Amino acid sequence: GVGRGVEPPALAAVLVGNRPDAELYMRRKREACETTGVNFQLVRMSETSSTSDIAQAIRNLRRQTHISGVFCQLPLPPQVDSRMVTTSVGVAKDVDGMHPLHMGLLAQAFANDGMLHPRMFAMHTWDHSPPVAVVSTAAPVSHYDDDDDDDDDDGRVSVPSAMLPCAPRAAVGLLMAHGHSVVGRACCVLGDGSTAGLPLALLLRALGASSVSLVSRAALAPIVHPDSVPEEDAHAAREHVSRLTRGAEIIFTAVGAPGYLTADLISPGAVVVDVGITVEGSLSSGNDYQVLGDVHASVFAAESPALAVS
Repeated sequence: GVGRGVEPPALAAVLVGNRPDAELYMRRKREACETTGVNFQLVRMSETSSTSDIAQAIRNLRRQTHISGVFCQLPLPPQVDSRMVTTSVGVAKDVDGMHPLHMGLLAQAFANDGMLHPRMFAMHTWDHSPPVAVVSTAAPVSHYDDDDDDDDDDGRVSVPSAMLPCAPRAAVGLLMAHGHSVVGRACCVLGDGSTAGLPLALLLRALGASSVSLVSRAALAPIVHPDSVPEEDAHAAREHVSRLTRGAEIIFTAVGAPGYLTADLISPGAVVVDVGITVEGSLSSGNDYQVLGDVHASVFAAESPALAVS
């Protein structure tokens, strides 16, 4: 929590539309802020909002000096340019780690001996330090202009480290809390979304996994929706993905498709981390909703079940 006499930090969030999963994420983030003494400010925007409108709302929040961090809940509606929106957050207040610079630093984590240290993810250390992991780089990015105004002021900030995206960091922390390391292990990430799957694959690589297979949502579509393609295509897709998943010691799934990951796709004794989330029902009607993961019940009922954590 925030100590006495200390000005509490403030987190500003932008929520576009009313997707049930996004609403749930926002509720949990608000609760976490209330628990830790962080001020929380939410800006709601219409599902039909344009890229420029969202980016301007974010810039307005970013320029407020009392606000410590800003994020926009992803995914965004199809008419919105997500990259432009995440860029508008700026580097200095990007608490979600989604700015292109932070993602780029993560992608280059091996350069100049910048490999991440697994101890950064020890769950017991999170109570004593902010959840802000760094990626070491040989030289700081010392002249990144975080001010997109046309005036001549010097809006430069020093960016010697990268903010890691929250979902991948939490997934790895959860795995390590169960006593498992990714170092020297064969990993498979199902789902290549920009908020979880893609940065997670980069993170596993930087943490020393021996191999990382990243399976796109397009490749998984015939498995998630087998009735939408010819039977032979669904079978071929399942065979292809199975070769990757059954060869993995650790599987992360971040698709958001309830129960699609069945026991036949997992080798006995493998570890599965379920990052996928699907909300069924309405959050506005109290507790009349369900939160479903990607892992099917058959995984737990198997004769030699995998360890699944979510």
